[in-house]
Amino acid sequence: RNKAKLHDHFAAIESAQDVQFDELLRDIRHEQEGIRGSFDFDHSCVPSIVEIEQSFRDAQGNKSTGPDSIPDELFAIVSCPLLRVYGQAFYKFFLRLDAPLSFAGGLLHELYKGSGLASLIENWRSILCSNSAGKRLHKVIRSRLFSVTESWLSTTQLGGRPKCGVDFASHMLKSFLDVLFIFKLSGVCFFIDIKAAFYSVLRPLLYET
Repeated sequence: RNKAKLHDHFAAIESAQDVQFDELLRDIRHEQEGIRGSFDFDHSCVPSIVEIEQSFRDAQGNKSTGPDSIPDELFAIVSCPLLRVYGQAFYKFFLRLDAPLSFAGGLLHELYKGSGLASLIENWRSILCSNSAGKRLHKVIRSRLFSVTESWLSTTQLGGRPKCGVDFASHMLKSFLDVLFIFKLSGVCFFIDIKAAFYSVLRPLLYET
């Protein structure tokens, strides 16, 4: 495979461009300075130390490591010592919205989709291997957003909801069909599979907004 072509292919998908690290760091700090003081801060949004520790204990093993080479399962095994190491950085983010750059990035690897010619770039996808500490932080943030998303998600929308897997969706569908059968009603079930849905999103429009 041609690494340069893969680089250009995934960069176009992500609406990305090559920048030097010091330039990226300078731009991010400039954005963060503009955020501070421009919103009303609610201290109740800051998670407790117990919530952060629980996110450490929930870490699962057998995951690829990020640039720090720290495996996820280490956070579950020695959560308390690592909490003393990363706790201050976590609270710095929640109080200042100033997360370390390493929590947002990672290593981008190419992964064969498993079908089609391996020589064609479109049969490969990218996978981001992030630092474990960043994933623990994002888990805490997601847990705080659930109460917000619940207010506008429909009752049958399961994507993104915790503990609502495919089996639950299958059970709902079968129950719907059983009700139709009992009351002798007609119904239709649509199964829609969008090819390369993740890469079909107009990501540049999202970034601009």
